[in-house]
Amino acid sequence: MLTSRRTLPGRIPAFAATVRKAHQLTIGLRREDPARLWERRCPLTPIAIEELIKDDGIRVLVQDCNRRVFSVQEFEKVCRSLLIIHETPSYILQAGAHVQDDLSSAQIIMGIKEIPLIELKSLPPHPKSHRTHLMFSHTGKGQSYNMPLLSEFVSVDEKRTHVKLMDRLIDYEFLTDGPAPVGKRVVAFGWFAGGESF
Repeated sequence: MLTSRRTLPGRIPAFAATVRKAHQLTIGLRREDPARLWERRCPLTPIAIEELIKDDGIRVLVQDCNRRVFSVQEFEKVCRSLLIIHETPSYILQAGAHVQDDLSSAQIIMGIKEIPLIELKSLPPHPKSHRTHLMFSHTGKGQSYNMPLLSEFVSVDEKRTHVKLMDRLIDYEFLTDGPAPVGKRVVAFGWFAGGESF
């Protein structure tokens, strides 16, 4: 086990880069439900994505969406290069994100509104960890129409004695700056919602 940077002088940057790549966090920015024609908001701006990639070494996947407030062209701006990843063409945004439909390699998937149930069920399990989904899920107040969605994140055995957690759900509505009931919401939408992300 490598415990000090002095152990292998001159070889640490290459080693560190290899370790970072092997354990790299991947965030997926999903397109919104096609049935919600009015939904144009986006949880991350191209600038935020660029910062996540350049400053934190996070890999970002973006599903193309022609209704999103930021078009792919806005993400691309100046240059676009074509890479071949596992024999599949993948466009790289100027910010450094990959534009592709498949988000199955993402450990975190972000959207605005709840993910369609059929889309959630079609995602294969992440091979290395539970996946985390961030969205306004419309489940926290017991909305009956979204209980099937909530049940995909929490499973209770028949005797209702054991709760098995599966993929994680983080609902923006319940992110606060302190414990309830004192904590105030830190994610909310105003007039320009989604135009500058959260």
